[in-house]
Amino acid sequence: MRHGKSVLLSRLLPAYFLRRRPTDWVALSSYSSDIAHINSRLARTYYEGQAGTLDVEAIKHWETGKGGGLWATGVGGPATGKGFHLGIIDDPLKPRDARYDLKREGVNTNYMETFRSRLAQENVPIIV
Repeated sequence: MRHGKSVLLSRLLPAYFLRRRPTDWVALSSYSSDIAHINSRLARTYYEGQAGTLDVEAIKHWETGKGGGLWATGVGGPATGKGFHLGIIDDPLKPRDARYDLKREGVNTNYMETFRSRLAQENVPIIV
């Protein structure tokens, strides 16, 4: 199944996690902010248990109404001032960029210096 990973880990898991822990935050990242935002929109649809479209403005950052929520960004995108209790990085590199050392180093640097610095507490799970 070509999109099984994204459906399970970037859409269903955040919805499930936030239904069980609505005061926590999920960080969702991908090589492209567009992909992260699509996954965010669909995670919110699953979270709310509704079909149809959602407010386009609420795909970068949405809240549960109980103090938690989800924020989505592209790798290297804005994460300053945001924390998370579950981190998901879905496809940190475009397939064609994965073969270039410089591209991989940039993603690794962003992960270590930016993404990991947003942990809400010790031992936060991060799925790549």
